[in-house]
Amino acid sequence: ASDVYKRQDKMTDDNKKVENFVFKQLCYCDINDTYEFYCDNGKYFLKYTGMKNFAENLAEVSDFDSFNKTVLSVISPWRRKYYPDTPVCDGLVWELKIKLSNKKYFSHYEGHHKTPLNYYNLEKFLDGFFAKENVDE
Repeated sequence: ASDVYKRQDKMTDDNKKVENFVFKQLCYCDINDTYEFYCDNGKYFLKYTGMKNFAENLAEVSDFDSFNKTVLSVISPWRRKYYPDTPVCDGLVWELKIKLSNKKYFSHYEGHHKTPLNYYNLEKFLDGFFAKENVDE
């Protein structure tokens, strides 16, 4: 893990803007889905890498304020770590690393077999930025 993401600061009204994040979901140690949010020359982008059949893997986020508000509202109740009560490591492994716009690294969330109750709300929200690929039959 990168030292860059080790610092965790309290979220305040002054730093409630996501500058970038990486959200990874792995299964059996293979990266299945990765979502990367970042800013480039004043424009915001969401990049997807994985096994879903999207027509494009890069989407521009035109309404940053709405995007930011939704992401922060989904993750606000999350704890930092979710682990099972039994030592099983053969399924879903996930992590979310977020950097806030004040240049401080705010959060690193992770889990093995366990997720927050609204975990899939984040995935569904991010998937909404990508059009499904048309498959001719």
